[in-house]
Amino acid sequence: MSVLGTTVFKVPELGELGYKLDQANEAKIKAARQQIEKTVQATGAEKAYADQAMGLTGRYKQIADASYDVFRQAAIRYEQTGNAKDEMSMRQAASQLNFAINSGSAWLKAAGTEYLNNKSEGFKNTSVTPQQAGNSYANFINSQFKQDEIYNKNGVVYVKDGDAFIPAVNSTYLQTAINPNNSFVLPRIVTQGKYVAPEAFVSDFRGAITAGESEEDAVSNMYEILKTKVNDRAFLQDVMTSYGSRKLGLVSDPTKIDAETYNEIQQMAQQDEDWAKNALEWYVGQVLEIVPPLWNEGKTGNENNLFTNLSQLQKQIYDRPLNDAGKMQIARPDGKSIDVNLYYQDVKALKVPYNAIEGQFIDSIYYNENGDLDHFVVKVPTSTDDDIFASLGSDVSIEKNPKYTVLRVFDPREFENTFGETLGGLLKNKVQVTTGYQVMNSASGDTWLDDAIKSIQEGEDTE
Repeated sequence: MSVLGTTVFKVPELGELGYKLDQANEAKIKAARQQIEKTVQATGAEKAYADQAMGLTGRYKQIADASYDVFRQAAIRYEQTGNAKDEMSMRQAASQLNFAINSGSAWLKAAGTEYLNNKSEGFKNTSVTPQQAGNSYANFINSQFKQDEIYNKNGVVYVKDGDAFIPAVNSTYLQTAINPNNSFVLPRIVTQGKYVAPEAFVSDFRGAITAGESEEDAVSNMYEILKTKVNDRAFLQDVMTSYGSRKLGLVSDPTKIDAETYNEIQQMAQQDEDWAKNALEWYVGQVLEIVPPLWNEGKTGNENNLFTNLSQLQKQIYDRPLNDAGKMQIARPDGKSIDVNLYYQDVKALKVPYNAIEGQFIDSIYYNENGDLDHFVVKVPTSTDDDIFASLGSDVSIEKNPKYTVLRVFDPREFENTFGETLGGLLKNKVQVTTGYQVMNSASGDTWLDDAIKSIQEGEDTE
């Protein structure tokens, strides 16, 4: 009979084994989860969003927020499955989020630098006012997409860019290349030419003015200089710039013009012959109008200096602006009407009396382009006794309106009696100066302005 061995075999309990197996599995799962979390954290997307998202504004904040939502969804899905496909989606979402944050931060920082640097300089190198600059900057950093202009589709953030919807990371807003949607640049002023200001032209050739024996001689000297300078391409560009910025008011400050507006002005001159002609005529008139007062400077005490011998009222009349009335159809005393180009001065505010009818004042004075008096106007209340009009001379036309009876006085003797012969001569010269191109060019048969216009149209020098 056999004897049992003394070795004891301990059979493990099934519950204990299961427990240890569960612990092992949990450790593996925990390790796998920790590895997944490390993988998600290693993308840097979560930290980047936490650190920088609050500093983003406008469209860049919208893109970052939408990209973060996509990333979190992808990260949760990857944490749940741990499979390679979801990991790839998570990494792609993280990359797009990082790009959106970094790009947005960079463009907003650049915009802030642009604004602050120019602000520290008083915006002296820009063509906008401080308020305009501030409004433009605020608009750039705060502008947002409308609700239907940004959305998430299949794990990709789309934004409206122009007329199309494209992935945000491919949009012009996040591009690394500068474009109008991602960059804030205040418009810089261009360096204007030497003679954009008519006063600068006159200043450079003031010797021609002082050399003149009379105002007319000084004006003629300056006109001849203008003719020679028009052969200069740079001068022509200055003339066009002056007309666009000073006469037409295409910029708020004529001393500060941006490159875009400057180019637009030059293009208008090249493409529109009438525009260029008006610019040249205006500039010539501006230059020649400056001449008489300068010629008269330093002439005090000279009996021939008629300008300084004017009465206060005559000086006020002389200084009134001359307006281009254009072609008008004027009824003459003989009943005939003619079309004539006229220029006028409104003087009613000066209360210049019309001696032929007591208590009435002269309303305006009209000149033809040669500077000769065409007529002056007196407006008499229509209720005035008609007997008064019977005493007027034959060189007066009468137009009765419901409110006023308009008297047009064509007699130059009446003009001299009222305004004085001296003032009449100065006013004639003033009109000739203002209309210098029409008068002098037609009288001399010159074609220099036509040649200059042709040069502008062709974009070449006339030399």
